[in-house]
Amino acid sequence: MKGSGFTLIELLITVSIIAVLSAVGITSYQGTQARARDAIRKDDLKTLATALELYNQKNGGYVAAGSGADSCNRDTASFYTLIAPFVNTAVPADPLTKQKYCYISQNNNSSYRLFAKLENCSDGQIISGINCQSSTWNYSIVSDNLTIAPAP
Repeated sequence: MKGSGFTLIELLITVSIIAVLSAVGITSYQGTQARARDAIRKDDLKTLATALELYNQKNGGYVAAGSGADSCNRDTASFYTLIAPFVNTAVPADPLTKQKYCYISQNNNSSYRLFAKLENCSDGQIISGINCQSSTWNYSIVSDNLTIAPAP
């Protein structure tokens, strides 16, 4: 009398197919999540830029902050404190790490740059000429009156 159950081979094939489909689904889901967080980061920088414009109109200049590469770590806390009254919601921070975004004022507080770290290195708005994976900041927006020379 022949059994009516599944053979071991049939079960192994079924489990293998489910594992492959799961791996593809999880990878796709993670990529989608990263792109969604990047969209939030870009929107956060736009919110900060709008708040900076409001601050500029009221105070005749942008928030003062250092212009060196290490100024993000040194001056960002004071920037967030000064800009908070000009943001309608809580001052935004990175959706994944909760790290504050980088702000650097330039040209005697008459222009600025805001920086974030995007997860999707294939994003067309990544700063050209930098290593996307290893850089601290790989996306930037600037004030309208600041021109950035293209990378060589």
